[in-house]
Amino acid sequence: MAVSGISNTQITGTLSNGNFALTNAQQKSESSKFESLLKQMSGVSSSNVSTSHRLNGDYTKGFEGSYTSESDKTASPRGFASNSSSVNTNKKITIDRTSQLYEQSMEMENYLVKMMLSSMRNTITHTSLSNDENSFARKMYEDMMYDNVSESITKNAGFGIADQIYIELSGQR
Repeated sequence: MAVSGISNTQITGTLSNGNFALTNAQQKSESSKFESLLKQMSGVSSSNVSTSHRLNGDYTKGFEGSYTSESDKTASPRGFASNSSSVNTNKKITIDRTSQLYEQSMEMENYLVKMMLSSMRNTITHTSLSNDENSFARKMYEDMMYDNVSESITKNAGFGIADQIYIELSGQR
């Protein structure tokens, strides 16, 4: 059916061209915003980004300040590191749990624990009475929960992986 001499294909073509033009304009606007942000960041060095070695948006506390007592400065290895062949020498090995190297070693152990929990979590089949088992919010909440669980395990389980990393990187073997 034509409206005052204009066919439906002409109307449809005009609308789709208008939508294309609008989408193209929005993409150009977003692109120019991104380019201006890049220009603003050109003088930023890695030392300006974060001094706490945490990523922007991290919601967990991390391991900074977990160990503060004087006895933590001369702690003995525990867990895996206490049984390691590199530790079983006549040389007394101490770990400074208050150091940044140890904090980063804890972050590495935490990453390994997260990987382990993620592999374990993938073996679980979810059944639910509601249909929200694949919802974005549920997945995000579970990821946050498992991040906190892995951090708690890393702090309290005493695997000793962070201790072993610290020993290897500090050259105390």
